[in-house]
Parts: sequence; structure tokens; C-alpha cells
Amino acid sequence: MTWLAWRQQRVSILTVLGIIAVCAAVTAYIGIDLRAINAENGGACEGGACRPPSLSVILANLWPWLLLLLVFMVGALTGGPLFAREAEKGTHVLALTQSVSRIRWWATKLVLGLVPVVVAMLGLGLLNGWAMEPTYFSYGGPLLSPIFQTTGVALAAYTLFTFVVAAVIGSALKRTVGTVAITVGVFLVASLAAVAFRPMYAEPEQITKPYGDENLFIETPEGALVIEHAHIDANGNNVSDEVFECLRTGCNVVAEYSTVYYHPIERYWPFQASEAAALTVLTVVIAAGGVWIMRTRYSR
Repeated sequence: MTWLAWRQQRVSILTVLGIIAVCAAVTAYIGIDLRAINAENGGACEGGACRPPSLSVILANLWPWLLLLLVFMVGALTGGPLFAREAEKGTHVLALTQSVSRIRWWATKLVLGLVPVVVAMLGLGLLNGWAMEPTYFSYGGPLLSPIFQTTGVALAAYTLFTFVVAAVIGSALKRTVGTVAITVGVFLVASLAAVAFRPMYAEPEQITKPYGDENLFIETPEGALVIEHAHIDANGNNVSDEVFECLRTGCNVVAEYSTVYYHPIERYWPFQASEAAALTVLTVVIAAGGVWIMRTRYSR
């Protein structure tokens, strides 16, 4: 069964691994060239600000978004047809008449297509985390999107999630085009939900200073993920709306303190682990749904 699954998927697996290898080479070039630019100027020019933009600087601005597109392409365009195409062509009937069980057939194809791709994307995510360090000043730090999703272990976690989602939808829908279209929506919803929930992974730290023009927006440590700038009155109430209205109309300011809530850059790896774990648990639940689909909608 494993040999048959490999024969069926080897072209797509090797093609995807080749694309990831090219992306890794580009990522390495970006990281090396950005550091060379900074070294030329004594480290004073993060991201190449002291000379006309080079190819690495231009790529660095686009690269996280292109890697998000790569996640979708790898997940949806390889996981989606995995079972949907078999159902469209009717070749799954032959596979299910063999001695292997439906679940073993499904699991073998899924794991064989998934493992090498996710491992490769894990390496690419770690490499991209190193390459993007000189760009933190422009992106606001590694805790912000899209840097966060495309570095560290998160890139592999998103690939795992998208691949399994596409494969399960393809098992149920049995139509390749429809599977890819639905996976687009699921991927976007999951990405937006992760951005919304990321600040909740831990209790934010805060800095509070007496209210004043110089403390209207308190400066946070470099690379921090800022949650909120708040203004507090003497009774401890948040009066930010009133403060900004007074700044616009010229009325009396009622705030006593300015506060900023933020997550420091040191929480990057704990947050990476939290998001990857959440996506992995969700992936397992979805995969369990795929097992149920195989038991109920596929017969020998």
C-alpha cells in the first residue's frame, strides 16, 4: 500500500519539495544580503535603509506574504486533490477492493503526502525566522502578522492544518475545484482567528505613566506586540475615547494616567508553541472527521 501511494504521489511530492528548496535558497539570500547591507554601514541601517533598495530589500518586504501564499498552495493544491481526484476518476474503487482497509488506505496516502512537506516547511520557517530579523523594524517585530505565521514552527503548523483540511474536504466533496475553493475560505478564517486570539495567549504586560503630551503614547520595548494604549482617570476608568475627543475639540482632559498593554518580544517562542499546538489539536479533530467520512461515505 505504501509503495502504491508513493508511486501515485511521488511527482507532486517531489515537485513541492523542489519549490520549497527554491524558496529556502531565496530566503537564505535575503538573510545574508540584509546582514551584509547592515555590516557595510556599521549596523546602523536595518533593512538596507542607507542605500538604494537592493533585490533582497524588495523581496524582504514581499516575502512573508509570498510564503503565506506558498502555505496555501502546498496545503490546498496538494492536499485537496489527494482524495478528490481519486473520487472524480473512480480510481478509489480499485484501491478499496484490495486487502487494505479504507482507513489504512486513507491514512497511508495522507501521511505519505504530509510528512515530507511539513518537515520541509518546518526547516523553511526556521530559516525564514533568521532571515527576517533585520526587517523587524519595518514590520514592528516578529509577533505581528505576517512575520509570525511565516517564521519558526508556525509555518509548518499552518501547512499541516491546511493540508489536512483540504484532504478531508476533498474526501467529503469528491470535487477538486470545489475543495480548493472551500479551503481558501477555511484558511482565511483560521488565519484571521489566530491573529485575533494571539494577544490572549498570555496576560499582557503594562507600563503606566502620568498623563501628559509626552506620554500620550508610551514607547514600548523594541519588537513588542502592542495590545492597547489606554488613558485612565482618577477613579480607574478607561477614558481613552474622551481623551481623543478632547484632543480634537480642545475640551478639558480628564485622564490622570496613560497605560500601554503589550507582549514583549521574549514571548515569541512561547506564542509560537501555543499557536502551533492549537493548530495541531484542531488538525487532529479535523482528521478524525476524515476518518468518520471514510467509514460512512466510502464502501468497498
